[in-house]
Amino acid sequence: MPPNRTRRAYPGGLLLDRLEGKVDPRDGDRPEDWIASVVPARNPGLPPVENEGLASLRGGTGKEPPVLLKDVIEQDPRHYLGPAHVAARGKNPGFLLKLLDSATRLHVQVHPTREFARSRLNAPFGKLECYHVLATRPGTQAFIRLGFQHPPAKDEFRRVVVEQDIPAMDTWFDNIPVEPGETWLVPGGVPHAIGGGILIVEMMEPSDLSIRFEFERAGIVIPPEARFLGRDVDFAMDVLDFTPIPVKDASRRYRLESTCIRDDASCTEHVLVDSRRVDCFEARKVVIKQATLVKMDGRMLVFIVIQGAGELQVEGEKVAVKEGSKVLIPAAARVVHVKPSGCTPLVLIGCMPGAFTA
Repeated sequence: MPPNRTRRAYPGGLLLDRLEGKVDPRDGDRPEDWIASVVPARNPGLPPVENEGLASLRGGTGKEPPVLLKDVIEQDPRHYLGPAHVAARGKNPGFLLKLLDSATRLHVQVHPTREFARSRLNAPFGKLECYHVLATRPGTQAFIRLGFQHPPAKDEFRRVVVEQDIPAMDTWFDNIPVEPGETWLVPGGVPHAIGGGILIVEMMEPSDLSIRFEFERAGIVIPPEARFLGRDVDFAMDVLDFTPIPVKDASRRYRLESTCIRDDASCTEHVLVDSRRVDCFEARKVVIKQATLVKMDGRMLVFIVIQGAGELQVEGEKVAVKEGSKVLIPAAARVVHVKPSGCTPLVLIGCMPGAFTA
């Protein structure tokens, strides 16, 4: 899949430029790569960009012109998503996958739960998220904000947001240190912000519903129509969970422990996100040490190469991959032949739809 860089209201993208092999990598206004996305980006206040946020596919030779993933799925949903998936939830993969590289801390924000989105926004999905930390920039004290450690009273919340009293807003949170290799859960309703200098794989429900309480970061101003989903601050407060959560409790509740499900001479595989905590997607880390087979289970699978190089073969079609490559494997495939190049392991992050009740 070719890069699908998308505009956001914060600077970043230097590390994504490096992954893409650009000769002059730098931070800019496209700090996210939306992978296997059938979700259009919401950028109120910015000039429209046709099909922004929608991912494209190209064949294994790389010579075919790219086509929108949503159109490909629409033409043959059973092949790409699997008959069981289509019968249960239609033609939506049920997740959105991103690479995100932040140069500065993101705005304090919150996303709706699925229940709130359905009842108050007439939307099928909320925006539960998971972060898998890949790397941090040199000299960065990497952190996230997650939940209110010192929640304000609602009247005080309203005042701080309306007046943009950022020093007061900062007192609501204690920074939570994060490290490469960790995976974090961010449920809907929980206020949060990703710190600066962090490269993550971000997995979420397939929506772009964000409510921002901080209107300016790094000189970038969020326009009024993009702050509260076109509503007001009182509506936005209805989304929030004001329950206090100390850092140690947030770490215990929201940092996900991986589970090893395969460990042999050719492959080590860990589950990063599973159905015990998230019902709409699953994620795994796969380390390929020598040529092996990865068995499919009737679900679409998206791989991101985070280290090494090699080759994937599916039903006779071979695809050369390297660090930063993204490959979509349709549900109809039975096995994936994977072979690393040389002695360096090929490390993949895989994401697939989960089993959930629509």
